[in-house]
Amino acid sequence: RLLYLARVEHGSDTGKSIQVRRFFDDLLERYAPRVLFSFDDAPETIRIPSDQLTSAVQNLIENALRHGGEEPVEVLVKNGGRKLAIEVRDHGKGIAPANQSRVFEPFFTTERDRGGTGLGLAIVRAIADKHGGSVCFVTGPTGTTFVLIL
Repeated sequence: RLLYLARVEHGSDTGKSIQVRRFFDDLLERYAPRVLFSFDDAPETIRIPSDQLTSAVQNLIENALRHGGEEPVEVLVKNGGRKLAIEVRDHGKGIAPANQSRVFEPFFTTERDRGGTGLGLAIVRAIADKHGGSVCFVTGPTGTTFVLIL
């Protein structure tokens, strides 16, 4: 994962055009019924290496599944001002205030004893940065929503 992070940060491939709906339909097959997908005026295509889009979205979904409680994770795919916006919402207890400023730091994890490397969200941020996007989150006692813009 560390090598992958380095490739994202220092690579130059802009990727091919990906059909957004088809990409998320494939994820739906993998994650249903634990993850609910919805679309709201999403762009038809995005230009990004497919492995990077897969890595970013799967990292967010896997984190939400681990921390999100019993309710399904909700993924909203929409138009983010001429970019693709992906919102991933869980229904867990939220991110502790002491950890909020560190969640995107490489190697920061609250799950080291369960195999966490602390690289997942660092990879998401690197992918967003590499493609002129962003990633942020809103958290509270009823869950956390990560918003990835690409």
